[in-house]
Amino acid sequence: MKVFLDNSINTDEISLKQLAQNKPEQVEHLLDALELLMYENELLRKIASRYSHDLRSPVTNIDMLLQLYEKAGNSPDKDLYITKMVKSIKRLQEGFEQLSDERKGLLLKPESINDAFLDEVLSDVRNALPKNIALSTDFTEGKKVKCNAKTLSQVILLLVEPFAEKDGIYALEINSERAWNGLILNIVYPEFLDLNNKEENKISPTVYKNALLSNKVLGWNYYFATLFLRTMGASLTVNESFKTQTVIQVSFIQ
Repeated sequence: MKVFLDNSINTDEISLKQLAQNKPEQVEHLLDALELLMYENELLRKIASRYSHDLRSPVTNIDMLLQLYEKAGNSPDKDLYITKMVKSIKRLQEGFEQLSDERKGLLLKPESINDAFLDEVLSDVRNALPKNIALSTDFTEGKKVKCNAKTLSQVILLLVEPFAEKDGIYALEINSERAWNGLILNIVYPEFLDLNNKEENKISPTVYKNALLSNKVLGWNYYFATLFLRTMGASLTVNESFKTQTVIQVSFIQ
């Protein structure tokens, strides 16, 4: 089985079998991710089946009303056809909005989402990290977030653990900021990783070579973290507007 990761993170073709053989510690994440995907695919199949009928009906009505309108000539019924088409268009729009909302909440499990204090989550992360990774935190803009604390700890570990292989102490910062629609956690790496893998970021052969190594190390972890965050309605974004460091943003819509 071959998997293609998000092009913004890793463009290489990756074998799941090879991953399991070379990094057996990833097998648990791999199984969890596949279970989520199977669950999501089943829900998507049911949603697609239901909406294929619900969305087809107003489209069929509009098509029929358009034909009647074209044949009506100067008949007073033309205004009636327009009114009915507007109603069908509104029904179609409402159907798409409902579909969008249902898709967004596809994996959410509200019973497992509570107010979690970020200091407590990061304390658990620190206890699980290798000694050579140092995390500094600043949560003055938000000390708690609605999430599953265990899943959030797992996600942060996935995003920082790969750098345990670096020499010496590897220092990262995690801070919070308020957005108009929720809270954002910023994981700030002390170097430029080129996770976006853009041509203009190739600033030097040495930097780019190191960036590619980091890219490959973090690729699968980023993929798993993305899946696990979806269960809480959260998402990941890579911000590399500056060539001195990389920031991965975890966004919680609340």
